Amino acid sequence: MGRYSRSGVPPHFDYRVKLWESALLIEAALFLTALLAAEVAAEAAALLFLAATEAATLLLLAAAAEVLVVLSKVFRHVLLLG
Repeated sequence: MGRYSRSGVPPHFDYRVKLWESALLIEAALFLTALLAAEVAAEAAALLFLAATEAATLLLLAAAAEVLVVLSKVFRHVLLLG
């Protein structure tokens, strides 16, 4: 028969329980790390979307200003011809 510790629990059993508890702690840490990484990635994606929206708005405003400049030139030319 195997040797028992003073507590009456086989030494291998105690080692396996500690190993299992350590594995659970590592699994929980990995889960929390993945959850945090997903949250950070979602925040980064939201910031990128916001920046892209602002850039698109600025491009739209610049295009509208360019159209207004061209239209004012066309109207000025039409008035000079008329």
